[in-house]
Amino acid sequence: MNQQLLTRFASSIPSSINTTARTCQAVISSPQPVERFDGKGRFYEVLLPSGLDRQAFNNRNVPILDSHNQFTVNALLGTVEAVRVENNQVIADLKFSGSADVTSTFEKIADGTLKGVSVGYRILEARNRNQGGKRIVEALRWQIIELSCVTFPADSNSQFRSNQNYGGFQMDPSQNSNFNGQNNQDGFQSQTNSNSQGQPTEADRTQIRFMAKQLKIDTRIADDLINVGASIEHARETFLDLWKQNQVDQRQRSSKLEVEQLNSDPSAMQRRMIKGLANRMGVPLDAGDKEASAVREFADKRIDALAMDWLQVRGENMQGITPSNVFTQKRAALTTSDFPKLLEESGNRVFLGSYTASESGLKQICVRRDLRDFKTIDTLRLSELAPLPKLNEEGEIRQLPRREAFEPIKLETFAGQVKLSRALMVNDDLGAFSMELQTLGQSAALREAEDLASLLNNGTTTTLQDGHPVFELSTARSGKGRGNITGGSVLNVAYDLGGPRLALRQRKSLDGRTVLGLKPMWLVVSSNLETIGEKLLADLYPADVEKANPFSNGLTLLVDNYLTDDSAYLVASPSMAPTICYSYRTSSPGPEFRRDEDFNTLGMSWSVVLDWSAKFIDFRGIQKLAA
Repeated sequence: MNQQLLTRFASSIPSSINTTARTCQAVISSPQPVERFDGKGRFYEVLLPSGLDRQAFNNRNVPILDSHNQFTVNALLGTVEAVRVENNQVIADLKFSGSADVTSTFEKIADGTLKGVSVGYRILEARNRNQGGKRIVEALRWQIIELSCVTFPADSNSQFRSNQNYGGFQMDPSQNSNFNGQNNQDGFQSQTNSNSQGQPTEADRTQIRFMAKQLKIDTRIADDLINVGASIEHARETFLDLWKQNQVDQRQRSSKLEVEQLNSDPSAMQRRMIKGLANRMGVPLDAGDKEASAVREFADKRIDALAMDWLQVRGENMQGITPSNVFTQKRAALTTSDFPKLLEESGNRVFLGSYTASESGLKQICVRRDLRDFKTIDTLRLSELAPLPKLNEEGEIRQLPRREAFEPIKLETFAGQVKLSRALMVNDDLGAFSMELQTLGQSAALREAEDLASLLNNGTTTTLQDGHPVFELSTARSGKGRGNITGGSVLNVAYDLGGPRLALRQRKSLDGRTVLGLKPMWLVVSSNLETIGEKLLADLYPADVEKANPFSNGLTLLVDNYLTDDSAYLVASPSMAPTICYSYRTSSPGPEFRRDEDFNTLGMSWSVVLDWSAKFIDFRGIQKLAA
């Protein structure tokens, strides 16, 4: 059965309109025949109320639209809340939206200005029969798709508030025109909008042509409908069907043209190929990516097929070139064009995804300062200002003294390489290439993680510019030493974090007198102390306030797999007391993935270069908890 969307005019029950709740009722259909036309000519359609598919109605939200407009959100006026069969008619309960843009429409319905209502439906199963020489199509099963408020009905009686009674039977107002309740000689009432000779009146012809003009339909179609005696309703339905199809065709043409333009545009095609290759190697597409369908087309292609597509769009002569020989016969064209960039960019996405997922958590306790070049740079630290002194009698304002400290930092370079051989490209083994890239990303992250962990592991032997190690006990006799190592064993179940916290709070600035009052933010432990760290931060007895652990909501546990000893560390915010500084080169803030020129082999190679350094620049923001 044809699944096209059909429409017919309905009526509302006047007493059912509730202006407060914005509800009303409408007669969706009755067994009254409606005149239609198809390729075989005129026929009469009958919607049997018993054929309404209620299950389909219950499973979907049936909207109330403005003039069957399914293309804009603003055309949505409300919803059909319920349908039922009464007196061999289908009655619908309508609920209009309370939004401001719908208010004017409902007010027009309530005061009678807007009277047209049309139901859109789809026939799922039908039966044909002949009666009195007229072809009748009975809808045995049909589905409501939408209901619309319309400005002009198919005939003058198709109105919202019509409640005329014909022989004790309330007719659908679009189906009672010109019959005055009388049956035709063949035993049923038919809908038409013509004069007594069965031809459209002059007013009808004018309205049909006006509708065609409004919907930008060819006037010849309107003339053909007038010549065959089509009613206004049939003309309107025909015009709406043509208009909807024109909209679909226009979108399809626009979409096809866009695809053709993009696929002929090297930059757009390159972008899609990069996304497709990255997606094939495990990188998901961004949510809402408008190019997703086109990207998947490239994701399903082999590398050699992508190479041929790329060369064709670049205007290369592909005579005699096949996927099996494209990398040898067209090697020069592939290496001098932007095709290697496809693998470089897609590979970079895989590499960065793996690198980001493997980054060291110790970066959270560090500050970052990028450097322009490989020269040694001194990081300057200034002490806090002393309290303002009292002004003397002469009113002389003196400069406040400050102390300075420097720690040198310098970039170092680390690098590695992966190769995609000709065999891998011919075999289309992107899985192996993807694994290489992921391993390379993990390798770059591992370099950073080990360097940061090494600083803590060797903190008792690494010295700062003042000649003292980063971590140092304070001797009771002299009071000298940094005092950023707390005695006792962190392995002890009854270990108290109060001592290390107090040490951070009382830490003094460079001037030796200003108390910094640092608050610990992280408890850093090695992986073998993770459980102990959790116990240290857990509430001992949550129901007993006096015995609750005061650190449970103030500290964050940070576990690092590359810390080797059984020590733990309390670390203050790096913005308050920077302790460790890591750096990248300004022009390359992070590991750089790039293609290497290789003229001696048929494969391709890529390298990762990391310009990086990590160094202690102060000791005040960290307290070591000895094992």
